[in-house]
Amino acid sequence: MTDTISFSQEHGIATLIFDNPSRRNALGAAELDAIERALGALSPETRVLVVTSSDDRIFCAGADLTQILDGSLNGDRFQSVTNQIAALPIPTIAVLT
Repeated sequence: MTDTISFSQEHGIATLIFDNPSRRNALGAAELDAIERALGALSPETRVLVVTSSDDRIFCAGADLTQILDGSLNGDRFQSVTNQIAALPIPTIAVLT
C-alpha cells in the first residue's frame, strides 16, 4: 500500500491500518489512493472491513488540511472515498483503542 496505510485480508476479515502518527493519521492523496486500491482488492469472501490505527492514542484526524490548503486535495476526493466505504456490502468496523 503506502508507508502510512497497510492492508491485509485473512479468514474473511480485511484490515486497514493507519500508520502515520506524526500527522495524526491525516488522509492525504496518497492515503486515499491506497484506501481505494484496498477497497478494489477486497476478496469476495471478505465478510467485514476493520479500520484501525497502529497507535492506540490516535485514530484519524480526517483529511490532510495541508493538502487541502495547497490545493493538492479537495473535499470531494475525500468524500468520494468515504462514500465508497459506506457503500460496501459488508460491515465496516472502526477500532478505537
